[in-house]
Amino acid sequence: VLLDADSVYVDFLPDSNGVDTLFITALDLGGLTGTDTIPVTVNSVNDVPIILGSTEYSIIEDSNITLSVDSLDIIDVDSDIFTMAILPGENYTYDELVVSPEPNYHGTLIVSITVSDGDSVSTPFNLNIVVVPVNDTPLPFDLLTPANGTEVVITLLDIMNNTNLEVSWSSSFDADADEMTYSLKLGAFGIDTVLVSTPDTSHSISYELLTAILDSLGTSQGQLFWTVFVTDGIDTINANNEFSLNVNANNVLGIDELLIPDVYALHQNYPNPFNPTTTLKYDLPENAYVTLKIYDIMGREVIALFSNGYQEAGYRSIQWNGLNQYGKPVGSGMYFYMIKTTNFTQTRKMIMLK
Repeated sequence: VLLDADSVYVDFLPDSNGVDTLFITALDLGGLTGTDTIPVTVNSVNDVPIILGSTEYSIIEDSNITLSVDSLDIIDVDSDIFTMAILPGENYTYDELVVSPEPNYHGTLIVSITVSDGDSVSTPFNLNIVVVPVNDTPLPFDLLTPANGTEVVITLLDIMNNTNLEVSWSSSFDADADEMTYSLKLGAFGIDTVLVSTPDTSHSISYELLTAILDSLGTSQGQLFWTVFVTDGIDTINANNEFSLNVNANNVLGIDELLIPDVYALHQNYPNPFNPTTTLKYDLPENAYVTLKIYDIMGREVIALFSNGYQEAGYRSIQWNGLNQYGKPVGSGMYFYMIKTTNFTQTRKMIMLK
């Protein structure tokens, strides 16, 4: 309080309000005094809330988060009850207090908010939401050509001219722009062979290979199946469909009932050492369900060339192209191949040398 000859100046403490009384005493030179009172009313004025900070938010990619006013550090001398509002911004949408980053967005998302105490609204405050990236699986795709159920007739001239069957499929899409690898699988009942891993969307299958597969099945014509799967190095998906091929190699393969071995046998692969392809030969003195698998030196399965597939009696062979069950080339080293039927089991070793 400051006084002069005819005035009183009162400076109230910040944020104070209400009714108060000032007591004033006057003293003259003769020592006499006089006292009076002055009632004073200080009207309250609403204070705008101020957002000082927030707790840290973190979510994974392609998810959403519900914001809470309880996570904010707010000062307001008039109130401790607030409501939050989200403002429009980039890279997100919102519904009331639920924030949804745009699909595939990752990084630091800046979301602008305000709070209200019922009378006044704060200035905007930027919340930082860390959006942690996750891998996006490649999108589904389709097989294209040849059409499902296509008939393929193979002649000796096709074998001599190294004729190929061109197969193709549509492109997949990876939202992370990861490098994608397609793997082509060809087989029949009991056979599932990965022929190639490639970034391309087509591949040539030789008629000679189709003939060899039929021969390994003990027949000169039959239905084969092919499909493709794609990987970005983390996630893998198959094509939307699987196509069949009706292959006829009667003009190439002859069935000689006299060429039946007397006993079961698993022969040494040739060539050995090999890189990258080798041939495995075995003898079946009777019709049998055959399993032929390759293992690494630790005993882990690398690939199943046959899995309980039915074969007629005869002298059989199959090629292995040095790829594992995922279509990836195997490393140098020793491998084991084992044949198993109801009445016969045998294992041999071979060496991949790069």
